[in-house]
Amino acid sequence: MKKRLLSILSLLISQVAIAQTWVFDSVSTGASYANDVYYSMSNGTTKTVANNNWHIAFQMAPQFGPSASASILANHAVNNVQVFSLNLSAAAKFANLSASDTIGKTNPERELLGSNKTWNVGAFNKNKNPSNLFDYGWGKYNQTTNNLSGDSIYLVKIGNTTAYKIWVQEYISHPADSISWKVRIATFSGNSDTTLIIPRNKAPFNFTDRLFAYVNLGTYAILDREPSRSNWDLLFTRYKDTATQMGLTLTMNVSGVLQHPNVSVAKVPGAGMPSSSSLSYLDSINTIGYDWKYFPGSYPFLIMDNNYFLKNKNNNTYSVIQFTAFGGSINGVYTFKKQNLGATSIEQNTKSKNTILSYPNPAHQSLSLLLDVDYPVAQAQLSITSLTGAVVYQAHTSLDAGLNTISITTADWANGIYLLQTKINEEIQQQKILIQH
Repeated sequence: MKKRLLSILSLLISQVAIAQTWVFDSVSTGASYANDVYYSMSNGTTKTVANNNWHIAFQMAPQFGPSASASILANHAVNNVQVFSLNLSAAAKFANLSASDTIGKTNPERELLGSNKTWNVGAFNKNKNPSNLFDYGWGKYNQTTNNLSGDSIYLVKIGNTTAYKIWVQEYISHPADSISWKVRIATFSGNSDTTLIIPRNKAPFNFTDRLFAYVNLGTYAILDREPSRSNWDLLFTRYKDTATQMGLTLTMNVSGVLQHPNVSVAKVPGAGMPSSSSLSYLDSINTIGYDWKYFPGSYPFLIMDNNYFLKNKNNNTYSVIQFTAFGGSINGVYTFKKQNLGATSIEQNTKSKNTILSYPNPAHQSLSLLLDVDYPVAQAQLSITSLTGAVVYQAHTSLDAGLNTISITTADWANGIYLLQTKINEEIQQQKILIQH
């Protein structure tokens, strides 16, 4: 297989190097974690919204082709939403559903929980047949209409007091301006029987740059809760995950950080630079998660020394975040420091998904080269020269797929601009480095 080449920042001699310094920040999800907070690594908090105002949510990104998921989420952690499939035809039983139809079907082990690894598998998708590419759990692909059609009754319980029956009837996938969901909802007793149409873009709604549209089952309100998809990297929230307590691994409510679907994260223990030559960025949305903190039995929380390197595939930027404190349910405050590491050029990023960044820049006593490559590289030639042409560093090295780090001591280098040159498979790339003691 032909090896891809490293993609690095273009050399612009007239441009001043971008300084990389720790920026201290915090977000507050409120007492008892009452809010969701959407956060941009570049711009800080972009939206704070109550997390108890919704019960189910419908994926708004256009869904078609083999990568389609047509995800429907449930608010498990905050509103104690429980989802059960009754394995009954909605067309035949929705109007006259009775208690006898649910016997043995709402036991705890039958509850459908959305994935904590991806936004693409919600509670309503968990009973899909993995061997059937046309099955989405709540419905199936209709090869005649090219839409998704459902005929299943789901029982949705909110705590121990309220229950709804839900029939996801259709997902209209085309044309783009007609994308919408059609959902029939009623209380278990049959009251408030309503068919909701949830459009992607039809007044008064416009969800074209949102991941999900949200529904409050108590009011049947359709809610726009998110900021623009391009305006956040991390979500500080409550969700369900597995946790180990007293030797038992259980699924429970946790408070933590989930990542945008276009953000990948590499975890580096020890709050330092990556030491593994093949550390991989992960797309699991709970890569940061909740377990960077630990409650020892009394305040304050203990914080793990981890650096989390973020790669935003939306705008080709790289950053790092390190958590320093957590306020718990008293105030829901997450305290951290962050750095923006730079960006790949759009032109070069279209040629390769790989990149090289220098950190910190300006460098003082030491410099790390962060090389993120898609495929193994047998031999990369690296050299750093002063503007007068003096070679201050030279190396030949192999690179593993993933995040590679090369550490260089710069304590004896004079202040000034240096040129980093990378040669791989006869292709030469350059960028500048600033040394400032």
